[in-house]
Amino acid sequence: MSDLPSNIRDIFFINGLVNIIDKATHFETRTGSTSLLDPILVTDSIPVLDKDTIPFDRGISDHDGTYVTINCGFSKRRTYNRSIWDYKKGDYDLMKQKVVETNWEYLISDASDVHVAATNFTNSFLNIASECIPTREVTIRCDDKVWYDSNLRRETRKRDRLRNIFIRSNSASAEKKFKQQRNKVNNLKKQAKKYIFTSINENLDELKVTNCKQYWKTVNMLIKSDTPSHDLPPMTDPDHNFKLAKILPGCEFHLQNNYPFDHSHFFNIRLCPQRNHSGYCAV
Repeated sequence: MSDLPSNIRDIFFINGLVNIIDKATHFETRTGSTSLLDPILVTDSIPVLDKDTIPFDRGISDHDGTYVTINCGFSKRRTYNRSIWDYKKGDYDLMKQKVVETNWEYLISDASDVHVAATNFTNSFLNIASECIPTREVTIRCDDKVWYDSNLRRETRKRDRLRNIFIRSNSASAEKKFKQQRNKVNNLKKQAKKYIFTSINENLDELKVTNCKQYWKTVNMLIKSDTPSHDLPPMTDPDHNFKLAKILPGCEFHLQNNYPFDHSHFFNIRLCPQRNHSGYCAV
């Protein structure tokens, strides 16, 4: 790092990038010297599963290729559970007391580098938060509309049950109950849509000025497609061979860089039956 230009080092530090390739990748045939000229830069939040160099014939290239395998966390499931903080039930007096009693200076000064210090601080603070703020499990459904809340889902399920009862019995009383519940669900949908869009319209202009990230997150939420997409978008090679570059759920995708041949020689897709809900990608 010390022999890099200062502007390159600044980019590394600002973005938290580190080089994970620790072998020489360039071989000077005339002098016999070696150097690392083909790094792969990642952040500490990316789970690296494997990384190495790929030797090439020196008659073809004086560089070795490099590759990395990372966990993409892709899942075909569109519904998952998540733990969220229940801030309304938090004991913040106890939390303040624990924060004051914690030796934060020791956590930071005793660390070997800034990454360890940041990890120590984060873990300690989360431990205090978990003791003082309760959590609860919620089910996240990615395909739900922004106005579709738990109350509407509950009433919709009740409507569906009454419809099934009406279909089986074909009685006048069952039909009346089903139609009443159906009308209730339709009215709830109208009210939910009206409320959410009225609230968003009031705050959207303010978000555009004060919080651009939240503004675009809200815009993307509003224009979400009605038809859910369950597949990752295809990656393309220079010849636009979509079949070659398509990623299948539960597979490994490997792309090596710094190669002297055409891109298509280095695409490798293989199924991993034991990984049902995750995809792994190497670039």
